[in-house]
Amino acid sequence: MGKELPVPKNASFKERRGIYKQRRLNARRNAEIKSAEIVLDEMNKFSSREMMQEVELAKAVCGEGVDGITDGRTLETIKNFALNNPHMGRKTSKLMRQCRKCAKKAKRYYKDGKMVPFDRSILAFADAMPENTAAEKRIRKSAIHKALKERSRYERAAMVYLDAYRLIKQWEDYQHYDEIAGKYSEARKRADEKKQKELEEVKRLEEMRRAELEALKKGNKGRKF
Repeated sequence: MGKELPVPKNASFKERRGIYKQRRLNARRNAEIKSAEIVLDEMNKFSSREMMQEVELAKAVCGEGVDGITDGRTLETIKNFALNNPHMGRKTSKLMRQCRKCAKKAKRYYKDGKMVPFDRSILAFADAMPENTAAEKRIRKSAIHKALKERSRYERAAMVYLDAYRLIKQWEDYQHYDEIAGKYSEARKRADEKKQKELEEVKRLEEMRRAELEALKKGNKGRKF
């Protein structure tokens, strides 16, 4: 990675400007390297045996559904998985603690202890409410606040299930990485070509304008006697 260049005390203005420019280039290069490292980590995320076992655990958790958190099935599934995979003791112990906390929250938030998945259309409906008058604004604000509170409660109570679902979704997307990467490369190529055409057009217009100004100057000189 590029290091920050020191500025000599007796450096001229031109030298200082060059150093500052190089600093900006180094900072940009460092950011690109860091981004590339993150991308590589994500690409290799599911290539390890340990990560694939986490995916298997996530599948087992999702298999019990949201209700499994409150009726104890999810906790029992994690315990059984821990017995068959003792090397994952830290991960499964943490997950069991989270599962117990989620069950307590579900009993606190829902009267019968049975979680109801959050309906996203409720928030969309609240957000689409009219706000032409002060009364309508209050009603809309109250509806959005209620919907957000309901969503937050569900996400906290079903956290174990939702985290497992997200991990499985990431793994499924990883299976189609080559296809996604190909589409991204094609889209990036088209965007670069479009940008290049726009730059060429701007350059052409600037050259035309410059030529017109030169012609105008020559015309003005020709009128002088």
